[in-house]
Amino acid sequence: MEVTSDVSASAIQQAVGSVISAGNIVKLTNLAQVVRCPPGQYLFREGQAHGELYILLDGKVDLLMTIPGRGPQRILTIGSGELLAWSAMVGGRDHANDLRTTGSEPGATGDAVMTCDAVATTSSTLLQLNGQQLRSLFTTEPQLGYEFMLWLAKGVSKRLTATRLQLLDLFAHENRR
Repeated sequence: MEVTSDVSASAIQQAVGSVISAGNIVKLTNLAQVVRCPPGQYLFREGQAHGELYILLDGKVDLLMTIPGRGPQRILTIGSGELLAWSAMVGGRDHANDLRTTGSEPGATGDAVMTCDAVATTSSTLLQLNGQQLRSLFTTEPQLGYEFMLWLAKGVSKRLTATRLQLLDLFAHENRR
């Protein structure tokens, strides 16, 4: 994986659209790095602690989950402008346990635990943002935090809709057997 700090404000603006103001895009540019991945490169693995959030600029990335008795199964393919590893912003799969044991906000004390694998299926270019740095920035720049989290929520909503449609399709096929 090749990482560079050469990020343009226009690349971020293109990825997030008009949800985040131009002034706040510049602030994100200071934190972002560009990551280039060849096909077959894993960005992260299920169960791994990982603190980076990605925005796919170009290419395709498969999300895989390990299904007992079946091995890794593709659950979704991510395309340009979509989010990866948003858990880095909101905590991992065991965030309820984090609250009980640490008394802190989910994800605030460390990296999130990834709930799936992510592997580039084509040559891919991504923006990489560190979740902990973003959360710190949002405490001093609440308007940026609000705009970013609105954009993040839209991405999560899109992912939930895709998952729902996939489950409906899966159950429809099971009922035909």
